[in-house]
Amino acid sequence: MRRYGIVVVGFALLSASSALAQSPTPVKAATDSLTFGVTREGAIEVCEPKGERGYLERLVCEDGKAPSFKRAGSIGRRTAKLASQDSKEEMLLQGMGAEVSKPGGADYHVLDAFEVKCSTKTFELLLDMYHCKDTPKAKAPAGFTLKEGK
Repeated sequence: MRRYGIVVVGFALLSASSALAQSPTPVKAATDSLTFGVTREGAIEVCEPKGERGYLERLVCEDGKAPSFKRAGSIGRRTAKLASQDSKEEMLLQGMGAEVSKPGGADYHVLDAFEVKCSTKTFELLLDMYHCKDTPKAKAPAGFTLKEGK
């Protein structure tokens, strides 16, 4: 009876690791203005918490006024599935702020959600603050423009 339990547990662990071995979905650069800032794939890439705040302070609502914003919390990893042991190690390093992602590769950074309010609308914007070396040119999500700045 005891051996049977060990076999069942071993099989369950093997099945779970097979599920993790599925190929992760690479994060594609969001070029669609409708997904930029509002999907995991389209998360706004900035550098550190000061980069999040700086970006949000540059947003301008449709009415020409600055929005109010507050951090709603972390929403988990940008890429959900892990491909292999190497990916697990990459995910852990990225979680500690290490710059190990390759262009077009899986991005395991934890995203921050922000509640951004304009006069009549509230938006949830997603930001990835772990892109200090490869921060792309800033653009604005749908419904906003962006003031010139850093």
